[in-house]
Amino acid sequence: MMTVGTTSNSYRGVAALPETANEDGSYSVDATAAWNFVYDSSTGTYQIYSASDNSLYLQHPDLEKTDFKLVAKESATSFTITKNEVDGSFRIINDTRCIGYNYNSGNPRFAMYSSTATSQYVDLNLYPAKVAILPKISVQETLEVPSAETESSFPVTLTNVETAEVTVYKDAACTTVTVEDDWITANFNADKTAVEYVVMENTGETRNAYIKIYAQGTDAAEATAIVTVTQAAAGAGEAVVKTYRHVFTAKPSTGNNVTLSGVSWNITATNLNGYNSTYYAGVQFGTSNANGQITLTSPSAWSYTADGVTVTKIKEVRLWLNLGGTSVTPSVSIGGKAASSDGTTVTKNSTAKTDWTKTTKVTFTPAAGSDTGVIVIDVTSVLAGYICAIEIDAE
Repeated sequence: MMTVGTTSNSYRGVAALPETANEDGSYSVDATAAWNFVYDSSTGTYQIYSASDNSLYLQHPDLEKTDFKLVAKESATSFTITKNEVDGSFRIINDTRCIGYNYNSGNPRFAMYSSTATSQYVDLNLYPAKVAILPKISVQETLEVPSAETESSFPVTLTNVETAEVTVYKDAACTTVTVEDDWITANFNADKTAVEYVVMENTGETRNAYIKIYAQGTDAAEATAIVTVTQAAAGAGEAVVKTYRHVFTAKPSTGNNVTLSGVSWNITATNLNGYNSTYYAGVQFGTSNANGQITLTSPSAWSYTADGVTVTKIKEVRLWLNLGGTSVTPSVSIGGKAASSDGTTVTKNSTAKTDWTKTTKVTFTPAAGSDTGVIVIDVTSVLAGYICAIEIDAE
């Protein structure tokens, strides 16, 4: 097995092995960053497949020298692996076209090369490895709460986790645990999709606490995440949440600095059509025989001013969409990170007419540490789709 990092159409990036090996000499690596090798004793060759999806195998088509594809096993390329007895390194060669899968030290990455003699290309080392189902915790890094007594929650996504627990600490180093009579308590909800917390009223200065989330995977690998909680001082003004709303009642312009309800957007679109008040209460993108797309990008760090108050910290983005064709898929990014969708599937409502509230609402929440910055709203359709309204909550 070998480990890799980011992927393009023609190469794989580099991912480091863990600093320490397992007791048997193998290394535990994330399945999303590994290749597995399958040996065929009848031919003495190997096929290489993605450890995170064992249906995808490596293929080198007869194209440019660094191109490769991930294909079904029956279409995969066979490779021979030879060992250099001098330095112990391995070399992976396509057995029919002498194409090597090697490491490029000049531009660190793994790729296919037609020659392994060039000094720039370093032989690939292989390591015995175990694909570890590593636990992951996705959660916001900071939480600001008002001075008043508050009971609320924040979302948590646990991936490849067998057990998980929550502990509240008084110090950033997470050495001193809070007790029941302290000002904050926190615990998982029943299905561990959120952390529910209770804070007591603050009658003094601003104070901090630290919620540590601990998770263990099925192979005993561990993960932790810490949420820094800041409670406002006594008497401090509460955060002001304002809602920006734009309801589409006409086809918008495309290009830069397009104003929608007082906010500037850069808009691009494919097969953008007019507003449909007869059935769908929205602006159509795509047609009955052509797919469509509309992308709205804020040209700078997003801000919205209402009643003299300017707000920039994004709390939530909501899209109202309608379906005329086969499917509509929305996505939102904030500050360069993908926001989390509530998973609602856009459905057709041909009786909405001019009432956009009858169409499908899809809600997005910012990724951890990414509740400010540029907002990108991207909606694609298979055949006809409709964008009906946008709402953004910010403080």
